[in-house]
Amino acid sequence: MWYQDPDACRKDVEVFLARIAIQSTKAKVRNVMHGVFAHACRHEWLQKNPISLVRQGAKREKAPDVLDAEELRKLLAELQNPARVLVFLTAATGLRVSEALGLKWSDVEFGTRMTNLSRAVVHRHVSEMKTEASQKPVPMAGALANALLGWSGQTPYRQPEDWVFASPKMKWQATLLAGNAAEVLRAAHRQTSRYHEEDRLAHLPQNFRNPSHRKQ
Repeated sequence: MWYQDPDACRKDVEVFLARIAIQSTKAKVRNVMHGVFAHACRHEWLQKNPISLVRQGAKREKAPDVLDAEELRKLLAELQNPARVLVFLTAATGLRVSEALGLKWSDVEFGTRMTNLSRAVVHRHVSEMKTEASQKPVPMAGALANALLGWSGQTPYRQPEDWVFASPKMKWQATLLAGNAAEVLRAAHRQTSRYHEEDRLAHLPQNFRNPSHRKQ
């Protein structure tokens, strides 16, 4: 059998892992597979765990680019709401995109300037937060609180149980940027000094651009 040839198994698993882009995900998949075969070894279905030969680290292959304050200011100036608020929120708090998309207005406490986390949205699938630590309230600076307050006055979906980034097509049932948040933040990722100034705006999706800054 395939899994009884450790070398063949190692090669096939390494080829499979090479198709996964994120290093930490590769490591998690490798560890799950190791656990499955370890279970087989405990029950004496196998004599040796073939995944033990598979080496896979979780360290990033390269450091991420981080915007400085001036780059972030320029990026925000080119965006319109709700994309502007989303980028500002994630940049100012460090929230994951899924956590930001999972916010409802009932989670935002303007009086105490705190944001409560209880759910995440990935590909329009709503799930609970993974750990207690990830559910700790996140403080908001005054500028961010004002930006969210301004957005609450613009969106027609501002009831406590409405999504902060509610979809105009699906109302409160889905988040507006669930399919486009990654595109917006990839654009933010590109707003670094290695790009010429005139090239920066080209990376921003047109539907999220500030109308006054769009190309004619």
